[in-house]
Amino acid sequence: MFSFALGTAVGDWFAYGKTLDPYGFGLGLLNTGLLLGAIFVLIIAYRIIVKPAENSFSEILTFWLAYILTRPVGASFADYFGYDWKSGSLGNRGMSVIWLMIFIVLMAITFIRYSKSKSEILSVSHEL
Repeated sequence: MFSFALGTAVGDWFAYGKTLDPYGFGLGLLNTGLLLGAIFVLIIAYRIIVKPAENSFSEILTFWLAYILTRPVGASFADYFGYDWKSGSLGNRGMSVIWLMIFIVLMAITFIRYSKSKSEILSVSHEL
């Protein structure tokens, strides 16, 4: 619960300016998503390249930082693509349909690949 609230607060703090938060950065939704997304990618790259020891401070810290950042990154992009042109962002209904179609296609591709790999494993095990 704490990490969820912290992620939401971080995203709002970066995105909204003086109108909602006198101390906010006012980067806007898209820029916030890109900036926090880049930080997220850096954390993941660190974990892949450095490979911190299991249960080390570094491993635990990078896990929680990445986990907390998933909320503001996702929310920033979702809010940006969800507003209409009058607010200075992309449309809402059309974009929702586009994202839904992309999601359905990606899920179908994932399901097909999973089914193929599972059938290959089963055919190899029957040969033994």
